[in-house]
Amino acid sequence: MQSRQLFKDLVTCSTDFAWVTKADGRFGCVSPRGALGYTARELEGRSARELAAPDEPETPAPSVWPFEADAQLEAVEVFLQRKDGSIGCFEVSCLPVRDNKGVWLGARGVARDVTEARERVDALRRAQKKLNKLANTDGLTALLNRRAFLTELDKRLERHRRHGLRGTLLYFDLDNFKKVNDVRGHQAGDAVLKAVADETRRIVRVMDLASRIGGDEFLIWLEETGRPAAESIAQRMHEAARELDRQFGAEGFPLGFSIGAVFSRPGQPGSAAARVSRAH
Repeated sequence: MQSRQLFKDLVTCSTDFAWVTKADGRFGCVSPRGALGYTARELEGRSARELAAPDEPETPAPSVWPFEADAQLEAVEVFLQRKDGSIGCFEVSCLPVRDNKGVWLGARGVARDVTEARERVDALRRAQKKLNKLANTDGLTALLNRRAFLTELDKRLERHRRHGLRGTLLYFDLDNFKKVNDVRGHQAGDAVLKAVADETRRIVRVMDLASRIGGDEFLIWLEETGRPAAESIAQRMHEAARELDRQFGAEGFPLGFSIGAVFSRPGQPGSAAARVSRAH
């Protein structure tokens, strides 16, 4: 009697909810305080599967439904729907219930509401992702900044040396960009830089890299390409410059690009920074 009372007191005090299900998956009993906004009486006799959240990417169903488990499970993540319609994330641990002949009769276990803890973790991950993006991208154009570009390019070059691959680094800056700022104002200058970034994104492939390294200077790394591809992209950039000049150029000072290229041969030594210096 004392043991039963101790168990009852612990279950009553716990913020987790204890439960027992029968062989048909229905609750035989639930903690006295109930769960999910339901009273214990409302849950008793109800199928646990009726409480399952829709099986969707953000609320996936577990591979094993713990309320009907025939083996011990620890901290299985389960999404359940509360009485008010909201969805909570629960960690469920359970043990199978068997008779003295080993016949499975159901399961018993505890479920802990980890919704708030999970949301805090997700918020921290989103914040970290945002900080990483801010640390690695140029604030105006959203291209990679100089540090992030050089770091990634050094990794690429090391892989190229190991596998005998080649690539091309393009450096380009805007001719007469200062005149745009002087004549049309810095707002127009920012619009030009954003337009250059947009054109760069249209030109490069997913595997390539693009960066604004400061002022009106940009870099493109073309993965596993040689001179013909570089010349084609340079030509497209010159064509884009004519449209930029039409929109933003100052009379007598046409906007254009000065473009330099460094072709990386298989096994060629040298850092990303050294290649950028050569491309200037």
